[in-house]
Amino acid sequence: MMYKRNHHIMNFVAIFLGIFFLVGVTVAGFGVRTVLQARESAAWPSAQGIIRTSTVTSQRGSKGGRTYKPEVTYTYTVDGTEYCGDLIAYGLKGSSASRSFAQYYDNKYPEGSTVPVAYDPARPQTSVLEPGVSKRAFILVAFGAVFALNGLLFGLIGWLFTP
Repeated sequence: MMYKRNHHIMNFVAIFLGIFFLVGVTVAGFGVRTVLQARESAAWPSAQGIIRTSTVTSQRGSKGGRTYKPEVTYTYTVDGTEYCGDLIAYGLKGSSASRSFAQYYDNKYPEGSTVPVAYDPARPQTSVLEPGVSKRAFILVAFGAVFALNGLLFGLIGWLFTP
């Protein structure tokens, strides 16, 4: 009876760690995709754009504190077609606990200012204000890798030390 109970617990733990591993691999995969897009964007042509809106939004975080996010929209024209974009930089989509971090981008891109906008020549509707790879682009890769490695490591330890 005890063996059967332990067996069920170990199956549950194995499934849980497997899910942990798969979530980590998935998140890391999205991160790698972001880094590759950021790298490609460094070679994109640019068009003159205009900042349409620039603001800092805030919301209450899950632990009661506030989080802040820079939100910038811009328009640019490629081959006579006007496009609208909102990506500041690859890896810069989330919010931060630092208002000054978000305020930096609000100040850097004031409404009405003209800016160069890098766009994908194959898909001109895809654009970014700050092309290239930044450290922030690697956050998802690192976060996903930590999840995946923990799932794998604890799964391996459990497998090795289970009678």
